[in-house]
Amino acid sequence: MRVGLRTALWRREDLTRRFLAHYNGMTDELEAEGINLVLVAVESEGPAYLERVAPDPCHWHFVWHRNLPWRLGEKMRAGLSFLRSFAPDCVLNLGSDDFVGIDTVRRLAGMARRGVDFTGYHEFYYAHAQHGMKLWPGYPAGTPREGEPIGAGRFYSSDLLDTLGWDLWVEGRVGSMDG
Repeated sequence: MRVGLRTALWRREDLTRRFLAHYNGMTDELEAEGINLVLVAVESEGPAYLERVAPDPCHWHFVWHRNLPWRLGEKMRAGLSFLRSFAPDCVLNLGSDDFVGIDTVRRLAGMARRGVDFTGYHEFYYAHAQHGMKLWPGYPAGTPREGEPIGAGRFYSSDLLDTLGWDLWVEGRVGSMDG
């Protein structure tokens, strides 16, 4: 089972270093269980940045793409396109400040084996520097996004991605980070 993880990096070196190390540290344990975690990050800073943030040894694959805030979908699409070349069975979409545990990756791999094409989080806890741990209860009832999972942690099967042409951000358009 090959699970792809796609993210995009932008500045925030301390956080990025922790993020990359967190997922990098899962690869060997998951591999021993038959789960090949393929890590792909789109970066916009260049080699010196990667030297400062990448773990050693590094299991991440990096692809460069310019960072244009009004065209973030292009950057995300570049990572997904690059990840496609590894032929993953499923893909986990995470922001570079989104942390899930190894059990979540195992659970998602199991869901892919059972034929689940799409899932995500409707509520979650987040850490805020000033306010501590907070629960985000999901999109409010009666709004256009009611019941929709957030962008962080969305999980797609390769079958669904094939149907969508591996293009979740048509023409690079994205209304917000999780649009």
